[in-house]
Amino acid sequence: MKWCPKVWVLLCLVVLQLAPPALAVMNDYDNPTGPKVLMAWLGNWEYATMVPTSWGRGALALPREIRLVSGPGGLRIWQKPISALETLRQTAVPLATRMLKGSAPLVEFTPTRNTYELDLHFEITNPNSRFGIKVGVKDYYGVSVGYDAATETLFLDRTHTENASFNANFAKYQIAHLAPQNGKIHLHLYVDQSSIEVFANGGEIAMSALMFPEPSSLGIELYVENGTVKLLESTAWELQSIWGVPAP
Repeated sequence: MKWCPKVWVLLCLVVLQLAPPALAVMNDYDNPTGPKVLMAWLGNWEYATMVPTSWGRGALALPREIRLVSGPGGLRIWQKPISALETLRQTAVPLATRMLKGSAPLVEFTPTRNTYELDLHFEITNPNSRFGIKVGVKDYYGVSVGYDAATETLFLDRTHTENASFNANFAKYQIAHLAPQNGKIHLHLYVDQSSIEVFANGGEIAMSALMFPEPSSLGIELYVENGTVKLLESTAWELQSIWGVPAP
């Protein structure tokens, strides 16, 4: 692939490893020697005109820097959030190292709205474990991002989210192969009220999806199935609004 300045390029979503709701991925290469930054529309023509929002139909995904990485399977495109997003961080909340078993709320971090960033590091302690984090939790509802160690699979589970009855195709379970790095999995998540995005293992795999939890559905849970997993030192931040809207 050759990077060309002043050319709009539509890149294949399969190559980019973006989840299905991301369409119309384009970039304007005005700076051929600088970082390559992509934007994408978070939407899907299966339900784009039916989503339960009054402010618009879908939204832009986070801008992300992309780079080519050579590996056993050939060249792949890795993605990471642009560093400018760090300016939106409020006070860092450290998450203590601990062994996880079953399901438990993330007690150290209680956001005032669903606009936050999580930088989570896990060490696999059971080869058959299935673990992750569930956001927008209220009663039965929530959206899960996690890892299946037995199949080496990253997943984003939107089958139990709120306000999903507007279209039968909205409830999706997305997967991608992801090998652990030295027995560890790194999940970097952004939640932004009506979206969730994850960059796994430094951007080897990226997934993005719409979700529509109620504003009061602020629960966050860590969970493990089949044994235990170790949460290593991690961090959470609430994020400021780019529109200057104060937190409630």
